[in-house]
Amino acid sequence: MVPCVFGEWVHEHENSARIMRVDFQGTGIPSIFTTPSPERDWANLWLGVQMVLPQQVSLFVNYQSLLISGATNHTLEGGVRLEF
Repeated sequence: MVPCVFGEWVHEHENSARIMRVDFQGTGIPSIFTTPSPERDWANLWLGVQMVLPQQVSLFVNYQSLLISGATNHTLEGGVRLEF
């Protein structure tokens, strides 16, 4: 069995809240919207394990999570790899 661990911290340097002017077709009424400021800091965490079996067969399971304020995102994946 081969374990894997990966982590990264991400900081958004660019982009800010934007002001958008929108004209709805047929109304002639302009509207102004301000987009929310982007999240500046978050982390990605990845854990996995791979099992090497006889006959050049491998099994793997990976889990990935986004760690951010006010949101969640989890991914679980698995698979079989055959070499020929």
